[in-house]
Amino acid sequence: MAGEGPTIEAAISHRPVLVADLVHTPQRRWPRLLADPATGQGPRALIALPVEAAGAPVGVLAAYRKVPDLPSRAAIRALKAVAEEVGVLLARGPLEVPVLHRAVVHQAAGALAHAEGVSLQDAADRILARVFASGEDLIDGAEKVLEQLR
Repeated sequence: MAGEGPTIEAAISHRPVLVADLVHTPQRRWPRLLADPATGQGPRALIALPVEAAGAPVGVLAAYRKVPDLPSRAAIRALKAVAEEVGVLLARGPLEVPVLHRAVVHQAAGALAHAEGVSLQDAADRILARVFASGEDLIDGAEKVLEQLR
């Protein structure tokens, strides 16, 4: 809902917002968001973490769960570290991949889509999942996909 909710609250307060169970959150906290919490649709728990770049607020990292209860403390610490790292990256400047490098990613997605008979979006998602799981750089991972498909 525009103008209210956990991400807006985290952005305005510059503090994390953690809700273990939205069904048991008082409706007055976010009246429009919680107008009908008993529908069973949507998230049950959430974490909204402010993201700052060079001390200035730039956004919010939100994580949702379909089951009530917050993740472990270790998982929450990891999410906070991700939010901090996003802020560090944004403070460095624009996050643009050079045009020639982007071409490699698109070529890999196209080749994978053709080879596996899936959509371009599904192929791109598979490449992203691979590089995330392996810790590879996106460009290196895309180049490896192309090499494997040749």
